[in-house]
Amino acid sequence: MKRLILCLLFCMISSLAFADVTGEIKGYSQSSNGNIIIEIEYTLPDGKKVSNPYQAKYENFIGKTNLEIEEFISNQIQYQCDNYLRAETNLQQNVNQNIITNKLNSLVGTKYTKSTLTYKITNKGRIITSYFDEGLLLDGESVIKEIELNEDGTYSENITP
Repeated sequence: MKRLILCLLFCMISSLAFADVTGEIKGYSQSSNGNIIIEIEYTLPDGKKVSNPYQAKYENFIGKTNLEIEEFISNQIQYQCDNYLRAETNLQQNVNQNIITNKLNSLVGTKYTKSTLTYKITNKGRIITSYFDEGLLLDGESVIKEIELNEDGTYSENITP
């Protein structure tokens, strides 16, 4: 039984492992319009090599130390590696399947009931009708009054000091 569990655990972990995408700087040049071209070759998970030059403006480097320039270029390469990983793997499909299996399946059959509707009025006169809108309060805006409408047509007001 332990072997079966270990085998299943290994299969699950290995199915989530990613193949590497590597970006290697091959050289530099300057374009006719003055941009700096960083020649980068990416090696994809299947071993295929793709040349994808990055064009940078001198503004990206002015006033930066060598370490800051290296970090800037590294960030650009890492960003492009992320793009290749997304494109070359079934990342979204695997993540979606994981969410469905581990999170959403447990919600099947769950019921949510609401019998009142709440309106919130802000100090700027704006009416918030959705729970999600409350996170979008403007600068200096706060909820000053809540009106709760009941299914039978009655309502109650709650004034926030």
